[in-house]
Amino acid sequence: MNHIDRIRCEYQQNLCKATDTSCTPCTQRIPSCIGLPDGFNPIPGRLWSKDYVQCDRNRTIHVLHCKQGYFSPGEKACVTAIKSGSYEKNLCLDPYEKCTPCPERLPSCVGLPDGDNVFAGKIWSQHYVVCYKNRTKTIKQCSSGFFDPQNRKCSSQVGTGKKNKL
Repeated sequence: MNHIDRIRCEYQQNLCKATDTSCTPCTQRIPSCIGLPDGFNPIPGRLWSKDYVQCDRNRTIHVLHCKQGYFSPGEKACVTAIKSGSYEKNLCLDPYEKCTPCPERLPSCVGLPDGDNVFAGKIWSQHYVVCYKNRTKTIKQCSSGFFDPQNRKCSSQVGTGKKNKL
């Protein structure tokens, strides 16, 4: 197995066409396991979510989903109860229906580059996240237009490939 076999998002068939605004970027559909240990792992940039990956020798074997609770990066399993010291105040436990889950309110920057990045689950919206050294620095909103996930800037035109910074 060579390095190229492990990078699915470099294959043309896995990339989004510039005109397809409904396409979820490959890195969100097929998270990379490069640099992750074998076994179950949180999806980079999406800690404490219901989704996680199974890795084997730097390859993504499966993208999986917790039926209940969230994937604990420490326990490497789906959990419904959070151990003390795991930011309990930021998590919603299943009995609370009106609580927006932490990953939807406070996106993780783990595995994302420094600077402006797409807000996970809010692609082509006004919202984006500013990351610094794998930490969420702040959540921002475009004054007008949308956050372009390919150019990593606010843009007035969706999916055209133009770089119109607002």
